[in-house]
Amino acid sequence: MAETENRQGQIISGAFQGSGAGLTGVTSALGSNVQTFTTAGPATWINPVFGTKILVELWGGGGGASTGNQRGGGGGGGYNSYAFAAPAWPGPQTVVVGAGGAALTAGGNSSFGGLFFGYGGGALSGSPADRGGGGGGGMTSAGNSTVGSTGGAGGLQGGGGGGPTTAVATPGTIYGGGGGGGGTPTAPLAAGGSSTYGGGGGGGRNGASVAGAGGASIFGGAGGAAGPPATPGGNGTQPGGGGGAGIFTAGTGGAGQVRVTVF
Repeated sequence: MAETENRQGQIISGAFQGSGAGLTGVTSALGSNVQTFTTAGPATWINPVFGTKILVELWGGGGGASTGNQRGGGGGGGYNSYAFAAPAWPGPQTVVVGAGGAALTAGGNSSFGGLFFGYGGGALSGSPADRGGGGGGGMTSAGNSTVGSTGGAGGLQGGGGGGPTTAVATPGTIYGGGGGGGGTPTAPLAAGGSSTYGGGGGGGRNGASVAGAGGASIFGGAGGAAGPPATPGGNGTQPGGGGGAGIFTAGTGGAGQVRVTVF
């Protein structure tokens, strides 16, 4: 599903102020056309045939968490943005919104035109020995899923590392997704990693009384909190929040998102 908006902006000192702030050299005064894709799977972007620049923003899907005691949360999906001249993309383009990961499943990658990507967060394999959190999606690759108790590595260029069983999960950089919290002995260590644009990591848990919080994000989705006893792990929110661990039911990752703005 795509939502389309037409917005008005203003030109101040050669930079567009409003949606798409920071793009320079904009010559059109027509405002902006915004198409936001939120449903997982393929869709089609239609060029509104005005303006001079296109801004594409992509979030990968968040990774799913695991079930049981001392289990980790899913990694948050990463964020990417690309700006280019509108005439370079005159026709319809295929958009793919990455799915949020189900339990033990990594988040899917989002894409625009088969060339630009937002990478998904990692998950857990389901092995009893895998207790760390999934890695957050980076700017150039997806987050890695957990191997053993060390936590999955974050995707290249910005993805936060999943929390091991002995330390806190790593926040994503500005654009990378936060790592999922590991299945640690204490609640502070089990929290999911945060991010600015990427999704927050899901919280990990250990035992009946320890449930880590989900990682926060300013522009991405929040990670789901780990579930207390007999409570499912929290689902990550869209776009790209990682799922929180639960004893019987793991939280799922939030779906990704693609937003295309024409100025």
